[in-house]
Amino acid sequence: MASSVESRMAAILESLPRVPEWMALGRCGAADPDSWFPEKNSAAAAKAVCRNCEVVEQCLSYALDNNEPHGVWGGKSVRERARMRRDGRAA
Repeated sequence: MASSVESRMAAILESLPRVPEWMALGRCGAADPDSWFPEKNSAAAAKAVCRNCEVVEQCLSYALDNNEPHGVWGGKSVRERARMRRDGRAA
């Protein structure tokens, strides 16, 4: 029988968000992490990786659904995703 501490820890762990399975399939894991969060530099390097990624649509949907405020997701920059939301375009 689990102790009350173990039960509380299990409840906390269960409440944490799950990492979507598709994330493990993304090409981004093998790319330079800095390319996903360009400051004033071009996002071209990240977008080039996204163009050949099999989960690019899931990635963009995830970013739009979760209002992701940073980085390149699904081949789109923060500004591009904001424009998509504003214009009512879905992934």
